[in-house]
Amino acid sequence: MHLNALNTGWLRRRPLRVSLGVAIGSLILLVTALLSLLFAFVMQQALAKQAEKTLYLAQENLTNRIINEGELDGQNLVFTGEENLIPPPDGFYLILSDNKVVFSSLLSSDFTLRRLRVDEIATVLSAVEVNSYSPQLRINETDSYAFLASPVVLDGPESPLITAISGVGVNDGVAIVEVFLWWELIAGAISAGLGVFIAYRLIVRSLAPLETVVAVADKITSTPLEDLTPLLADRVRAVNPDSQSEADRVSLAFNDLLSHVGQALSARHRAEDSMRRFLADVSHELRNPLSSIRGYSELYADDESLDPDVRFALDRIHAESQRMNRLVESLILLAKLDSGPTLSLEEIDLIALVKTVFHDARIAYPEHQWQEQLPDSSIVIIGNSDALGQIILNLLSNSHHHTQEGSLIELSVHCDADAVHVRVSDNGPGIPQQAQEMIFDRFSQVPPGTEKTRNRGTLGLGLAIAQSLAKAQGFTITVDSNPGHTTFTLVIPTNLRK
Repeated sequence: MHLNALNTGWLRRRPLRVSLGVAIGSLILLVTALLSLLFAFVMQQALAKQAEKTLYLAQENLTNRIINEGELDGQNLVFTGEENLIPPPDGFYLILSDNKVVFSSLLSSDFTLRRLRVDEIATVLSAVEVNSYSPQLRINETDSYAFLASPVVLDGPESPLITAISGVGVNDGVAIVEVFLWWELIAGAISAGLGVFIAYRLIVRSLAPLETVVAVADKITSTPLEDLTPLLADRVRAVNPDSQSEADRVSLAFNDLLSHVGQALSARHRAEDSMRRFLADVSHELRNPLSSIRGYSELYADDESLDPDVRFALDRIHAESQRMNRLVESLILLAKLDSGPTLSLEEIDLIALVKTVFHDARIAYPEHQWQEQLPDSSIVIIGNSDALGQIILNLLSNSHHHTQEGSLIELSVHCDADAVHVRVSDNGPGIPQQAQEMIFDRFSQVPPGTEKTRNRGTLGLGLAIAQSLAKAQGFTITVDSNPGHTTFTLVIPTNLRK
């Protein structure tokens, strides 16, 4: 398998400690296998040299015996020393005279002396016809020999063709190499196992800071931004600042990153708190002047003798004072919610409340089409009736403000095993994706040029108030929008249902 394929395959999907452990174990096995093959080759060559040396000594002994003890009877060789001519252990002797067997003897590895069988002699003779030397020849089912054949010349006028053949067994050498290879493989497997275990322990110990980094990072990424500040106090275990370990350096860098993020969030929170206090203070300061402006405009508007231009100006002053008053009341409400007040909770008939709010919205905005889908049976939940009514009304008002006249606004309630879902849907132009991410932020407005239906009288606080009121009761609001369809869903968990 190609290494790149291995890197992008199984190992790449495994934890680093597993990948490194497997890689180290594989490397140990590979090195052990290569060294085993190398040592086996060297051992085989050494054993072959030893067998060859023994073979030449045996051949020299056989040749000398033939010369010293062989006699000619005409053209026949008469060998008088047969009883004393014993081959080396696990070897054989074979003497031919004019290709006729004069003498044969085999001494097995268990020191049993016997003559060569006919089939064994035939195998040796067929090999001698091809080559006078062979490092390995199997003469029967179990035994292999290295053999050497050479001619012998005796003194005489009509000396026959005498051939001396010696053989030395090589089975023991092959067996030794095989046993060596098996033991090498066993030792390699044990070494690989120990190497993997030791490497795994060292890797786990070395990567322990990274495990802490991952745990802290997972905890931080799974926490909403508004609840993140306490978690930033978590740090990776203390490490040596002078350490050159990559894991320790990553841990130090991660701790520094958390410190910088914590400082940035703290600065942001301080700025937000300052802004909220400022808006709350300004709202309270503006409430009385706005009430005075609205009161005087209403007072003088009743004078029928006023010039039309003056009356128009008073009407505009009255309308704008009302708009400013709504802004002030919204800011004051948000300031109260930011201070974390506890809403009084009670049992609420959700369906009855939804019907009432829906009826009010339909009367207030008759230029739209309205549709409701509500279950026949009542649904009782735990919440604050006024806050829940304002949430639903804000969602309906938001759909009205951001859709054209004649658009369809639908209010529905559905239940499942996990929660009660109150959905407000419309068939307006939809909300751009980039705007959905901040749709519940205060003063959030659709970017200029992306929506043509927005009512210029909106302040960008309705959804922020709805979300804050929902969180105060343990609810959540989600949005799903595409061109031609937008749905806001109020999710009421099952544990808040009676």
